[in-house]
Amino acid sequence: MNRIKETNRLLAENLVRSIMKDYEACGIAAAIIDKNGVTQYEKFWGVRDLESQKELDGETIFGLASVTKSFTALAIMQMEERGIVGPFEGSKPRQLLITRAQWQEMQMGGAPAPEADEPPFPTEEET
Repeated sequence: MNRIKETNRLLAENLVRSIMKDYEACGIAAAIIDKNGVTQYEKFWGVRDLESQKELDGETIFGLASVTKSFTALAIMQMEERGIVGPFEGSKPRQLLITRAQWQEMQMGGAPAPEADEPPFPTEEET
């Protein structure tokens, strides 16, 4: 571990110390993982809890918020701004990809699926 070049290590560690100071962070953990999943570098700065002053380490559990929806929403907004997606003339509604019979087969081996569990299928008049 810690197989990065010394100059890069010093630059990274100075950056972390600067970020800690600028944002008044009590602790930061950093790692570099290569394409094979091998940790090439890891280091911990500061404490995990201000009250207890327990140091940050490899066993520290970090709470991470789900940001996938935020990234997806941003991407959709950007695509809409560019006219790639959105409610514009010529756009088509979602098409039905499977039939009611196929849905029932997937859900219950061919037995009638409960109405509440079914997606909205078009009526005979709509097809």
